[in-house]
Amino acid sequence: MAVIQPGNISDQSLLFSNMDDMLTDITYNFKNNKHKRYMLADSIYDTRDIRDKIKSYNIVPIIWPNKRNTKNKELLKIKKLNSRHKKIYKKRIIIENTFSWIYKNRRTCKRYDKLVINYMSFLYMALIKIILKRI
Repeated sequence: MAVIQPGNISDQSLLFSNMDDMLTDITYNFKNNKHKRYMLADSIYDTRDIRDKIKSYNIVPIIWPNKRNTKNKELLKIKKLNSRHKKIYKKRIIIENTFSWIYKNRRTCKRYDKLVINYMSFLYMALIKIILKRI
């Protein structure tokens, strides 16, 4: 699912609205389930509100600590990722590579189209091209 929004909306409000408007039920996981669910995020999402929102859906947030966002230096020592979370966080490179592959296409790099439906169709075509190359 892709969402097109204006550039002047903050990432935090987009995250909250996307998590509230999910088409699937993301709260099905029980706390004692041996298979935990994780949400990987960049250091820009390192806020207490975002962490609490993710935890409310019973998802473990793995967010790289933001040094600029933390004024308390003692809290910064506590916020470090453990070795298991670092191993999971390395999978984030797959998502970053996907975005770079999408942006290799000139038409999806910038939004030249006036209508959102045209841009979304080229975005889906770029994703299909990536999937076919990976097979």
